[in-house]
Amino acid sequence: MINKKPLPIGLSSLPKIINDGFLYIDKTESIYGMLVSSHYNFLARPRRFGKTLLISTLKEIFRGNRELFKNCWIATQSEYAWTAHPIIHIDFNIIDKKSPHELEVSLSRRLDDIAEEYGVSLADRGTPAEKLIRLVQLISKHGRVVILIDEYDQAITSNLHNLEIAEGNRLILRSFYEPIKSLDEHVRFFFMTGVSKFTKTSLFSGLNNLNDISFDVSAAQIVGYTESEVITYLMPYVDDVAQSNHRSREVVLQEMKEWYNGYRFSRSEISVYNPFSVFFYLVKKECSNYWFESATPTFLVELLKRGVYSYEDLVEPTASVSELNKFDVNDIGLLPLLYQTGYLTLESYSERTLRYRLCYPNKEVEVSLGGHLLGVFLDKKSEAVNRYVEDMRQSLKMLDIKEFVEYLQILFAGIPYALHIPKESYYHSILHIIGTLLGFDTSCEVMTSVGRIDMVIDMPHAVFIFELKLASYATAQDALDQIIFKRYSEKYQKTSKRIVLVGLSFDFSQKKIHTVSVL
Repeated sequence: MINKKPLPIGLSSLPKIINDGFLYIDKTESIYGMLVSSHYNFLARPRRFGKTLLISTLKEIFRGNRELFKNCWIATQSEYAWTAHPIIHIDFNIIDKKSPHELEVSLSRRLDDIAEEYGVSLADRGTPAEKLIRLVQLISKHGRVVILIDEYDQAITSNLHNLEIAEGNRLILRSFYEPIKSLDEHVRFFFMTGVSKFTKTSLFSGLNNLNDISFDVSAAQIVGYTESEVITYLMPYVDDVAQSNHRSREVVLQEMKEWYNGYRFSRSEISVYNPFSVFFYLVKKECSNYWFESATPTFLVELLKRGVYSYEDLVEPTASVSELNKFDVNDIGLLPLLYQTGYLTLESYSERTLRYRLCYPNKEVEVSLGGHLLGVFLDKKSEAVNRYVEDMRQSLKMLDIKEFVEYLQILFAGIPYALHIPKESYYHSILHIIGTLLGFDTSCEVMTSVGRIDMVIDMPHAVFIFELKLASYATAQDALDQIIFKRYSEKYQKTSKRIVLVGLSFDFSQKKIHTVSVL
């Protein structure tokens, strides 16, 4: 068991973490594997997942700072040579990117600063690309150069509300990266991180030797924390939570797992915890939506509002790697958008179809994203959605289906006319989100031997079976008759709970819900 050190909340500088006595969860074995296998790498991961700390770790390794790693795997068990290299480190978190001109000026200024650190001047050079070429050539006299670029895509994704600026920034970045391959003889290692990987934009046309390790098994745990790492490093903090909340260690671990584990990035079954949320949970000692509240990118919100995405795509979604990698400025699909931003993750892989099944990684994302999407689809503020959902929760506790449907009616009636889609699946989707937000054991598209139930809500005292139809095709009574005819309730007959059958029919023209139920 290790000594209990302060948790490095908000810290992404490895020297600060180690030298100031904060806890460092050693990732150097995975990092070493990358160092010896490939020299040009790209890694896409969601925000606040440790990418900047990974860049900082690589920076110190390539500085030859072995003393900093004296207690880490790479210093104690590897054969790494610890040769010091000149380093070009560009962090787009701190690069000005509000316009192509400001991006170009800010990039140039950053390159000038690096040149000054090495005692050389780029004053006679023009564009950022020209300065990069000259900088690499000059500082390579001190050894082959390491280039580290963090959050490369922020200059584009932070401007998706203005596609003209986003496209202008893309062109600047394209010209900036274009000469890197031609500098190969001077470059020891190139590493780039981001949230998304733009495809048809030719952003990486000059880097066709770039190795995308985002889906590689070798990179599955390079950021985020595995179950083993939680047990090795975090048990003293887990015990603190258990003691403060008068619960067992096992209960706390299970709660952490349900809320913050579940991120999977490769065919391997390795899953990782969200490091940001885990640290806050261990300090605050209660479950909350820490990552979602801090990391929801503006561009996700803007795209959800601007485009009419169907939530039905999130019911048992599947995609190939190429589909998940597709991220184009003018055509961003919902699945790659939600996967690359961390709101969906890989659940399983089919060797037969070569496709991944996707799912919500954990309870934090499922509850948070559900409320967020519902607010967008219903054009309501999250506070209003939460208030109605709480009222609906109480109605179900009282077995008051009439009141439950009245609140459901209020929510559905608020859908702007432009967003109404005369498709049954669209309203299924909204019903599914509401079911998730209720906080009970909710299952959607439940398979039986003779059909598929739209939604089941399993509560301590009752089981609710819902079937939804569009009024233009079927009545609420038809929906109830389907539940009865296909014997959907048989699956739950062995329980002592009350079984409630609910048929719903939504009238698209009148925005009205009809209901028939059997208690």
